[in-house]
Amino acid sequence: MAFNSQRRVHLKSTKGNGNSFSLSFLKVLFVCFCIIVISDIVLLLDINKEHIDLEDFVHDGGKDFVAQNAVIHVEDAVQDNVHLTFDLTTRSNIKVANSHKQEENIESGSGSAYLTMYGDHRVKLSLAALPKWLQDYFAWHRSETSTKSKEADTKYLVVSCVGNDKCGGFSDRMRALPFYLLLASKLDRVLCIYWSRPFGLDSFLQPLPSGIDWRCPADFYPLVDKEKSSKLQEKYKHYTAFPSMRKLTAVQASEETITVISNSADRFYSIGFSNNDFDKINRSNLVVHAYSYEQTMPLANAWMHIPLIEHIFKTMFEPIEPIAKSINATMTSLGLVENEYTSVHVRARYPSHGLKNILGDMRKATQHDKGDADIKFEGKYKNYLTNLGKNALECGMMLKPSNKIFFSSDSIDLTRHFIGKPVKLGKEETEYKPLGIDSREEIRHLDQRGKKKIDHVEFYPLIEDLLIMGGSQCVAHGIGSFGSFGAGLAGDRCRAIHRSPVNGGPEKCPNGREHPGVANITDEDLMFEDKVLELGEGRLPPAKPFNMLELEFHASDKGNIVSME
Repeated sequence: MAFNSQRRVHLKSTKGNGNSFSLSFLKVLFVCFCIIVISDIVLLLDINKEHIDLEDFVHDGGKDFVAQNAVIHVEDAVQDNVHLTFDLTTRSNIKVANSHKQEENIESGSGSAYLTMYGDHRVKLSLAALPKWLQDYFAWHRSETSTKSKEADTKYLVVSCVGNDKCGGFSDRMRALPFYLLLASKLDRVLCIYWSRPFGLDSFLQPLPSGIDWRCPADFYPLVDKEKSSKLQEKYKHYTAFPSMRKLTAVQASEETITVISNSADRFYSIGFSNNDFDKINRSNLVVHAYSYEQTMPLANAWMHIPLIEHIFKTMFEPIEPIAKSINATMTSLGLVENEYTSVHVRARYPSHGLKNILGDMRKATQHDKGDADIKFEGKYKNYLTNLGKNALECGMMLKPSNKIFFSSDSIDLTRHFIGKPVKLGKEETEYKPLGIDSREEIRHLDQRGKKKIDHVEFYPLIEDLLIMGGSQCVAHGIGSFGSFGAGLAGDRCRAIHRSPVNGGPEKCPNGREHPGVANITDEDLMFEDKVLELGEGRLPPAKPFNMLELEFHASDKGNIVSME
């Protein structure tokens, strides 16, 4: 405005003098041209600065980045379940820009692969919220895999799923990732992930330019016999954490794993649990917490993903382009904006014993869970699922009544039953229209073993639902680890569990199941006689005991749940 005002004064003073006016006007144009050129150069330099080098970040501790940008308060963030607090103006600008990109690309038919909640722009922020041992390991991992001259000497710890390994579904396979990272850091081995059943992880997710490359090197692939389980491989060794028939504490199992593998000179050594038992993984992840927090650490329960998974995931993974484009198209069409909606997920086919009485026998229920048996959406089966869905929506509504609700399930029939239709929730019967996707087939279970040959593209909706949940402000999920994974990616800051872990039936909210509490960290929680007082700096602030009042669930005069702010 000031420039325009000056230009008007100048023009008035030169009125009637054509030559003087022309000369002045040319000067103004020249000045404008210079300003534009300089602005473009500055903008280009700023864009180049956005490329984040993980190793440089760890070396400077991320302090300059945090101080200069003032977009994250790490200490407060970790105390609030690792919650990153972004500058509101910056976040708003990102959302607006992303929304415009989506609309333009969808209209042109090309689609956008840029996501606000996953991508290279999130790496540095997530690193800042991780404990120092993990920051250091990621920097070392990056250095080892980016230096070609070292490649032949680098040793790898391989997280494998081959042959008839009991790997479980997508979330089951990812729950132990923090524990594997701790083992790899203690062993000075580069962690890599190799799945052959049904497809490689890189069929769905990819490494980030500023993160770490978790893919195994090319010379590992010819060593794998895909018909044999990990423990029967002949060209590389495998260790099973928590060996069967032995009762070990998590610390003892961790020490034994490290001792055995550290004595091996083999370039590749694979690691895994015998059946991804949730209890053993939980106890192993508590060893991770003992090294990551000061004084007190969060506990883990049932199928929970630990709070650190949000930032571990965002440092290591982003969806491949087709999945990212589909997520963008879905969120744009449904009007979903990151951190401004609630996700409600129902794992309808699990647990199998919950469906046994309805379907007639356990075998049929198990086949149905794995996608090998279709059941008509009618009668007792329909009533059972719709009761689960209605209660799940009630729990989601209670978390943040003003939010839109994104509904997803491994039953497309249940999803179609609820989305886009009025449903009255709460004692006041507030009307909602849940949002969701009905233009797809059934969600595939990653451990599906039917005879029918499946293309990897058929698993895209599974990943899409998970990552959309990860962009939520709040998540209401049931039992099993898939919904818990989505809540973990969203930071576990606002969640509810809407089913009983005992019988799988609906359970009213709030019920307190979503927060397992905290425990004091003692020397007994550490390996090889490490001492809590000798761990040094760089651990996360103490975890806070959970108090139900912190949720701010509160009752009206009628006694019904009104809101959670």
